Amino acid sequence: MSDWRVQTALDKYGQGSITLPRAAELAGISIYEMIAILEERKIPYRYDLSDLEEYLKKRNG
Repeated sequence: MSDWRVQTALDKYGQGSITLPRAAELAGISIYEMIAILEERKIPYRYDLSDLEEYLKKRNG
């Protein structure tokens, strides 16, 4: 995992310009890893049904 990629994803996510699944994809990690990083850094995260649907579509093709 690249620290630069994670930080870029966190910055964009924090600005609200990308979703949680997109942030995880940009960082090259799973959503679960991204959530753990957000919690570790005490960054509030938003994850709703549309985020789950987006993740499942990308995962399942």
